[in-house]
Amino acid sequence: MSIQNPIGSISSFADRTATETGKKTAGSSFQALLNELTDYTKGTLNQRLEKQILAKLGISEDDLKTASPEVREKIMEIVRNLMKQEASAQVQQAKAKS
Repeated sequence: MSIQNPIGSISSFADRTATETGKKTAGSSFQALLNELTDYTKGTLNQRLEKQILAKLGISEDDLKTASPEVREKIMEIVRNLMKQEASAQVQQAKAKS
């Protein structure tokens, strides 16, 4: 299963796990997807957008945690710039509708 969002497509944890293990059960897939959705809906809009951008860049939260401070800061600078671009695009869209 893939979740489409304004930034890109994010494969579900259940699909990634099933691909890695070669198995998939309906119950565990549903539970994994539910856990992922619950985790996604926690936090502020900015936190969710940050997670989406990191996923788009192919960077997990663990990757970010284990990165050196210099690399982490560069990644977060990219994320902040992309968040600003997204906010500007939404403002432009809203202006175009009014």
